[in-house]
Amino acid sequence: MNPIAHKPLSPRELGRILTRVGFLLSKFLMDALAQQVTVRDINNLRNLPSNMNDIYDSVFNRISNRKLAYILKKLLIVVAMAREILSLEVLAYAITIEPGDDDVDELTLPDVEYLVSICAGLVVIDSSEHVRPAHRTVGNTLR
Repeated sequence: MNPIAHKPLSPRELGRILTRVGFLLSKFLMDALAQQVTVRDINNLRNLPSNMNDIYDSVFNRISNRKLAYILKKLLIVVAMAREILSLEVLAYAITIEPGDDDVDELTLPDVEYLVSICAGLVVIDSSEHVRPAHRTVGNTLR
């Protein structure tokens, strides 16, 4: 069977979906689209969630399927709960240290820039190299 014979989402349908959930979430939805392998997977995107909580649940589920799920979730929680915006270095220490640690071996510090790049757009690095939630709802969802 020719997969091209299936009717994929039209640009108009994709536009309606993106408009329905708002411009700020378009990146999340485009990331979901980019991860689809088959035409059927793409067509299943017609059933995307239409509210913020469902969209974040979807993003967290994608992260949960990754090998680095524990450290990514820890990063998201630390960024969302921090009283101030954290630098890359401070965040690296914050997500590495475990209860009972007296010291942190610098060889165990993660590459925070890489971790941010695979957090499905939920957090961003600003021009001063501080990590912040991409949108105010990220923190609200994680609290």
